[in-house]
Amino acid sequence: MMNNGKIKHRQGGLYDRLVNGKQFGKPRRQSWLGKIQEEGIDALDIYWYDTFSDGDIPAFVEGLIIQTYFDMYGCLPKWNKEF
Repeated sequence: MMNNGKIKHRQGGLYDRLVNGKQFGKPRRQSWLGKIQEEGIDALDIYWYDTFSDGDIPAFVEGLIIQTYFDMYGCLPKWNKEF
């Protein structure tokens, strides 16, 4: 979100952030396959929240989701090393 309240679209969009963003030291397109196989994961669900329509700042919503998880389980999600 920009300082004036307008939405700022990332170049490459959400797809680029998910696929080319880094996790576990490599782009997700490479690292996720290894983690999925290593952990025997059958499916990977990705949820997309439309925060802008509700007037919420995306980082705020992300923080709420992580906080809710932490409150429920007493730790961050397994693949989150920090927040």
